[in-house]
Amino acid sequence: MAKEVLLKYTKFQISLATVVMLIVLRLCLGCHFLYEGVWKITHPEFSAEGFLVNAKGPAAPIFYAMVPDIDGRQRLKVEKVVAGDNLIDALHKVRDAAEDQVGKEVGKSNKPDEEREKIRTEFKQKSSLLTWQFEEKLESFLAKNEKAMQKVLADPKAEGADEKAQKWLDELREIEKQYDEKLVELYNQVIDSKPLEPKAIVSPGDDAVTLGKVAPVENRVRGSSYVNSWDKLAEDVVRKYVLTPDQEYEVARLYHLYKTSVKEYLDDNLEDIEAHFGSLERYEAAKAAGNNGADFQKERAWSEMQKLRGEAKAWLGELEGMGDDYAVAIWNTLDDEQKTKGKLPIGWTMTDLINFAVTYGLTAIGLCLILGLCTRFAAIGGGCFMIFVVLTQPGWPTIYPHAPAVVGHSLLVNKDFIEMVTLFLLATTAAGRWGGLDYFVENFVLWVYRSWAEGKS
Repeated sequence: MAKEVLLKYTKFQISLATVVMLIVLRLCLGCHFLYEGVWKITHPEFSAEGFLVNAKGPAAPIFYAMVPDIDGRQRLKVEKVVAGDNLIDALHKVRDAAEDQVGKEVGKSNKPDEEREKIRTEFKQKSSLLTWQFEEKLESFLAKNEKAMQKVLADPKAEGADEKAQKWLDELREIEKQYDEKLVELYNQVIDSKPLEPKAIVSPGDDAVTLGKVAPVENRVRGSSYVNSWDKLAEDVVRKYVLTPDQEYEVARLYHLYKTSVKEYLDDNLEDIEAHFGSLERYEAAKAAGNNGADFQKERAWSEMQKLRGEAKAWLGELEGMGDDYAVAIWNTLDDEQKTKGKLPIGWTMTDLINFAVTYGLTAIGLCLILGLCTRFAAIGGGCFMIFVVLTQPGWPTIYPHAPAVVGHSLLVNKDFIEMVTLFLLATTAAGRWGGLDYFVENFVLWVYRSWAEGKS
């Protein structure tokens, strides 16, 4: 009898100790996850990108794929393009000449200085908007016919090349004619003394050689992903905030200013970007060829990958910075009342979504574990997150780069692996009902169910 009582007492003590330690374990894991999440909330510069691009091991390509355009292939794409810079520069010269002539003619009038300045400003705004519209029209025309033009310009003596070139040049002259007519119309609205005589943009001639001078084929980094997103932002801002004519002009001016800045920046770095992609191709070819597993080869491959990504990141960082400056400049064009309509309509990228999910997912998991609320789901969620952590940085001796010696040595079972297993262990227990809100939730649900069952019976 005494022996049975002693065994029962011992079992009770072990059971109570287990409950207490599971609660402590739950709280410790909750504190870890909650602090990680809160830290990321209070540090908005946090990005999961650095974690993903440094993944190693067999599963690394899965995490690299989560980072959009990780090597900058799309955003820094170098290709042969039909460049309309000559035409666009000519448009700007025609506009500038018209603005100068308006300034001179208005300066001769007897109107008050304030009124003369107003006329100059309004003409400048309207002529600039007109020029930008036709700039887009020219670029759209060239993009539409780009592949066919490239074939003609690559072999200007081919049969039918001059006929095709003549057709395109005629269309370009028609665009020029429409531009001149509208510019003259704007000019005549404010000046009636001296007529405006714009100079021809498209040079005389109706052959492929002339077309090559007007719109040559060049190696060019497009940068279109940035330009297109900025164009969309400008359109969305005009639509959302109902801008005044002066604000619409300013937004259009900013768009074309930053669009030009992107093209100039990419042109200035064209040689380095081409060399970068040449090195990237050689690196990928060497990687595909494989190696004998020697540490020095793994180190060389890892270092080369980091170097190439660092180069791309530097250029992309500059371009992203231009985008941030552009957004701030557009925001500053709005008045206080317009700003009450909310933030700029900038869409989220895949990286933004991952950052949001990681930040608030960790926070929610930590809070639930501390409160003992939906503990099983929180523990499973935390365990799944730790699976990703383990897969990105597996503790296996043959995987390069090796873990720093200061963290010790492991054969897969490291601190991350242990935390993952612990979370799944916690999910199999009733730790949320022991000193947690799950006790009240479960009893409330059972009470509602019993009430419903009794009422039904």
